[in-house]
Amino acid sequence: METQSVLQIQKLRDQIKEKLNSFDSSQFNNTKFGNENEYNGKSIYLGLDAILIDVSYFLKSHNIFIQVSTLEERNSIINHMTNILSYIESPQTLFKFIDSLKIELRKYNVRNNKERWEHFQDINRELLEQTNQFKAALIFINEIKEEASNSNTSVEEKLDAITKKFKELEEKIAEVEEVKT
Repeated sequence: METQSVLQIQKLRDQIKEKLNSFDSSQFNNTKFGNENEYNGKSIYLGLDAILIDVSYFLKSHNIFIQVSTLEERNSIINHMTNILSYIESPQTLFKFIDSLKIELRKYNVRNNKERWEHFQDINRELLEQTNQFKAALIFINEIKEEASNSNTSVEEKLDAITKKFKELEEKIAEVEEVKT
């Protein structure tokens, strides 16, 4: 049985992911944020994505999460994630909540956990498979493009040949007309 706090964290994680996918963060890529201007827009959102992977590990390992955390700590994570969701389109404020959540998660040493590493490898494997699919699709598209180009050339050659034959026929008709008169 999953606890309410873990279910709430899962819901927030899903909402944050959905909001990340539905909004264009590239508008902030060249802007600096943080107390020391240590972040740009791209790094804030990539960091948030990495944190969501850490949280996903905990959600996947519900019993371990319950064992290593208290309700108060999970509620703190919920508060940080709620703030992240609220300020996701405002990186000048968002970085503060991401930093706070990093501190909260750091004590669990998730990044060095074997299961989290396996989860990372699974995600990496999925990305590699998608990359291969994209490469295959690109090759297919290029083949179609080449065939279309060849077909277009072939159509142009046939059109030129027909036009040439048509002119020859017009000349012959003109010759026949001259002979008739």
